[in-house]
Amino acid sequence: MPAEVTLALRGTGRHAPFEPVPPVVRTLPVTSAEVDREAAATATAFAAHAASVLATCSAAPPVLLKSGGVGTRELSRIGRAAQCEGIVVRLHLPQDTAPFATVIREAELLGVVARGCLSPIGAALRADDSEAAETLAAVCERLLPEATRTVRFGADLTAVVTGTPSARLAALLDTVADKEAGGTASVWRFSPTTVRRALDTVPTVTPVTVDLSALAARLRAAPTELPAPDPFGTGVPYGTDTEEIVAGYAKNLAYADVRQVAHAVNAGTAITVEYVAASGNRTVRTLSELVLDPPHVYAWCHLRDDERVFTLSRIHGVIPG
Repeated sequence: MPAEVTLALRGTGRHAPFEPVPPVVRTLPVTSAEVDREAAATATAFAAHAASVLATCSAAPPVLLKSGGVGTRELSRIGRAAQCEGIVVRLHLPQDTAPFATVIREAELLGVVARGCLSPIGAALRADDSEAAETLAAVCERLLPEATRTVRFGADLTAVVTGTPSARLAALLDTVADKEAGGTASVWRFSPTTVRRALDTVPTVTPVTVDLSALAARLRAAPTELPAPDPFGTGVPYGTDTEEIVAGYAKNLAYADVRQVAHAVNAGTAITVEYVAASGNRTVRTLSELVLDPPHVYAWCHLRDDERVFTLSRIHGVIPG
C-alpha cells in the first residue's frame, strides 16, 4: 500500500510500532590474579624497552623539529635502534595530541589497564589522596620484579637476560655485543667485530674492564670438558632414540642442545630455551613437563603460566640453568 494512502486512511498521527531492545553486551569474567599477572608482564616489558630507548637517546640525542617535538623519522630511528615499537618511543618522547585508541594502547603497555580492567597500578594512579605516591610505589614493588643482574650465555654466542637487566649489566653487554632483541627477555650476540670494537673503544681501566676481568677469571676457573661429539654428517650414533627424533626436527640446535632437550623429555626436568615465534618475536621460555609429539613438543610454559605447544624447528638455543 502506498504511504500516501496509509496516511489518508489512518491519519498523520499513526506510527508503526517501534520497541528497540538494547543489544546484549558479552562479558568475560576476569580474576584479579589474571589482571595482576598481565599488568606485571606488560609493565616489566615496558621497563626493559624504556631502558633501551633512554640508552639510545643518550648515545644519539633526538633532533627536535623547529616547531617543537620530535619528527616521525626521528621516532622511527630511535625505535629501530632500541628495537621496540614506535608507540613505546612516543611514550618517552610524547607528542601534543594522541587519539583515544592510542591512549588505551599506551595504558596497556604501562600496565595501567590489563585484560580490559583497571589494574592495581591504574587504581593507585587514580587515587587522589596524600598516600597515593606511597600506594603506587608499593603496588609497583609487588608486581614488578627486581632488575636482573645475571646473564646466561648460549652455545650460539648469545647472552640472554630474562626480565629487565640492571644498568651496569646492560652497559657491559652493550659494549661487547650487539643487542638483537628486548622485552621480557633481552638477547645480545657476540662476534669478533663486537669484541674488537669493545677493545678499541673502552679505556684501560673502567667498570666494564673490571667486569670483563672478573668474568674471565670465572671462565678460567671453570672445569675444562670436551663437548659432546657432533653426530650430523659424522656417523656418530645418538645416545637415545629421543635424541635422534629431536635432532631430526630441531634443525637449529647443536648436538649438545639436542641432548639437553631430549634429557628434559625423558627425565621430566625443566629446561630454558630461546624460542622464535612465527611472527619473528624472540622470547626466552622456561618449559617443564615436556611431552614429545614431532614436530612439536607440549610443555608447561612458565612465562605464560599455561600449557603451550612449541615447534621444535623454532627452538634456536638451549640455555644452561
